[in-house]
Amino acid sequence: MSKITLAFGSFAVGLLVGSLFLGSHTVTFAQAPSSPPASPPATPRKYLGTDMSATSASGNAVELGKNAIVPGLGPPLLRLHVNGGAQTLDGLDCDDCDFVGATLRYTGGAVKLKNPLFSGIIRVELSGAAANTVALLPLLSAIAAGQTPNPVNPNKPIIKTASLKAQVRLADWQTPYQK
Repeated sequence: MSKITLAFGSFAVGLLVGSLFLGSHTVTFAQAPSSPPASPPATPRKYLGTDMSATSASGNAVELGKNAIVPGLGPPLLRLHVNGGAQTLDGLDCDDCDFVGATLRYTGGAVKLKNPLFSGIIRVELSGAAANTVALLPLLSAIAAGQTPNPVNPNKPIIKTASLKAQVRLADWQTPYQK
């Protein structure tokens, strides 16, 4: 019985000490209203390193471990008809789908279209990884030409429009990564 008493006493003391020193305590002071500061001081940018010359086992100069994740395909659909509305392409697995005057939204996920039909004004709205990829391509062209690339507009989707005079039916089409 003395072992149980000793264990219970140790537990109670540990609980008391833990609540005093490790607990969540809030202290509040009333202050007179004051005007907000003019502008916060600029925080210096912290760099991972400078003048680095390194190669990791993967072949990257610096291994950040942040590869984009490609969302996989959803359940297959048959004869989806989008007329004048918007359709997200990420994860779309569709046979005989029709897109009439539609806005197609794409962020970089897997897409599989079998025998799709497009007509009217088709808008493609790219954001996320898809927009980053499209923005990277002019950089590569500018480097090859020895020029400075045009600046990109951050956090804005890239919108491309195609006005189709006649219906266009494609053969099967899919993105290269289908995770």
